[in-house]
Amino acid sequence: MRIDKKFLCLIVMACVCSVSVAQTNGINSPYSRYGFGQLSEMNVGRSAAMGGVAMGLRSGQEINIANPAAYSACDSLTFLLDAAVVLQNANFNNGPKAVNAKNAAFDHVVMQFRAFKNVGMAFGFMPFSKAGYDFGNTMPSISAVDGTTITPYMNYAGNGNISVGFIGIGAQPIKGFSIGANFGYMFGDIEHTVTNSYSDSYVYSNIRSYSSSISTYKLDLGTQVELPVGKHDKLTVGASYTLGHDIKSDAIRSDYLYNTSTSLTESFASDTLKNAFQLPQMFSVGMAYNHNNKLTVAVDYSMQKWGDVRYPMTSNSSFVSQKGFMKDRSRLSLGMEYVPNFMSRKFFNRVRYRLGAYYTNQYASPTVEKAGKEYGLSVGFGIPISNLYNGKSVVNISGQWAHVEPGVNSLIKENYLRICVGITFNERWFMKWKVE
Repeated sequence: MRIDKKFLCLIVMACVCSVSVAQTNGINSPYSRYGFGQLSEMNVGRSAAMGGVAMGLRSGQEINIANPAAYSACDSLTFLLDAAVVLQNANFNNGPKAVNAKNAAFDHVVMQFRAFKNVGMAFGFMPFSKAGYDFGNTMPSISAVDGTTITPYMNYAGNGNISVGFIGIGAQPIKGFSIGANFGYMFGDIEHTVTNSYSDSYVYSNIRSYSSSISTYKLDLGTQVELPVGKHDKLTVGASYTLGHDIKSDAIRSDYLYNTSTSLTESFASDTLKNAFQLPQMFSVGMAYNHNNKLTVAVDYSMQKWGDVRYPMTSNSSFVSQKGFMKDRSRLSLGMEYVPNFMSRKFFNRVRYRLGAYYTNQYASPTVEKAGKEYGLSVGFGIPISNLYNGKSVVNISGQWAHVEPGVNSLIKENYLRICVGITFNERWFMKWKVE
């Protein structure tokens, strides 16, 4: 296989984009204070506009990293690249007050190509989770020894993300049956800080920080079965499994007193928990029904066993890593895509119209017993790009509305409007041209 300049340019682009993934997260959510933060879905291209369905999606013109078995459908002549950015407007409402926050972040970059007959490969970078928040409240005033009144403040801040770099392979050993695997490396830093300060700058502030640097592997397995239904229809059933395991990373809790007026640290204490984290087992199943290459209807169900993993927390003043701080997370997704006629010369007949919905629950929240819920709607378009060689490249534009309802009415409700703009390059790099 000859590697040309285009291929090398894309490798450089992937490296640059991976740095962007590690440095920006585009999130402002107080609920990202808990657990690993706000989890990211493995939505690429069409999946993002179809409610996150992916298990049964299978195409030689689209990348599906949520189920690596789909790599085996890759066209032998093309090299696929999918990259996207997300624009987000978040609204936080607790009744009398409402706040808006706008963010933008690079989302992912993934590539796919056929390695051998019925064997496809992919690699890229995806976000796993994100943490980003900064909020506080004023406490009741207290009287000092000298008779003055001092007002205490509590502030909560956090930042960081965890990303996944991966390489995957999918094969079709038997016609209609495919298997695949993603071999990933998780990495990233997350820090949370709680500050108790006072209106009198000479009074020491109490600061407690939690920091962790995650570094571990991630293994995803997938399978798909294609079942013909009549002459023009087919049903694809898929499933995936993510291995749960210990994460050999430490968690650090630091406590110290800080004087704002003198910038002096009075005292310092630090606790370190070895091997404080675990990655849960994750299961997903789904199916997609395709009618005459025009209409695709899909449904997915997933379960993440967060209730079975250890996580570091302060419990009764002790810094411990144990189970019970998080809750199993399930998700139900529905989606559809309609293409009037992908062979038509009319532009709007070749546009891919997409619609989706999903429902899930919070895996980590202030009240684990009454975990919150999240649901959303999505809509999008796959706009074909015509060029001198083919018209298979697609600009993917999707819009998503999401609502987060906490388990307790007095807590903050969140509403999100997300716009995802991406492009799937589909170029015939491996075609041998005939010169007469």
